Amino acid sequence: MWETAASGVSGRARPIETEDRTPGVVPEFDITDRMRKALRHSGLTVIDMAGYLGVTRVTVARWLNHGRTPSTQTLRLWSMRTGVDYDWLATGVAPVIDGEEDV
Repeated sequence: MWETAASGVSGRARPIETEDRTPGVVPEFDITDRMRKALRHSGLTVIDMAGYLGVTRVTVARWLNHGRTPSTQTLRLWSMRTGVDYDWLATGVAPVIDGEEDV
């Protein structure tokens, strides 16, 4: 939740602490968060990805900013282009690497 700062600081907003912040809690990342992270990791821009997928930059922005979920085929292409694991991108479950144990 956000509130407008007190008068004198025009147009600025600051977060209101309304939730209990329990130490050690890991926030969930939704698909838009993971898509954004994958894009940042790859160093590609929204325009680069739009060109690769054959869609407009507005379409990519909707996926990243408005919670619209792209098709499975688009997620597979996103994964291939950014170099991130498809299952992680689609579900948030990190791949298990041979020799690693779940903790």
